[in-house]
Amino acid sequence: YKHKQSLMSVLHHESILEDCMEQAITEFCEANKLTPEMFATIENHLGVQIALDKKAMSIFEGVCQ
Repeated sequence: YKHKQSLMSVLHHESILEDCMEQAITEFCEANKLTPEMFATIENHLGVQIALDKKAMSIFEGVCQ
């Protein structure tokens, strides 16, 4: 039972983190006036990924408090 509960918790947090990443991407695109096509051309850039990861973690930490 404990393992199942732990797995559900991990999956739940993963789901929340995915939502946070989507929110971070949306905010990033809005702040930089990027269309989905424009974002697609830069989304794999290391600097963009670092910024998105930091923003998503910030959102996640706010949700978890």
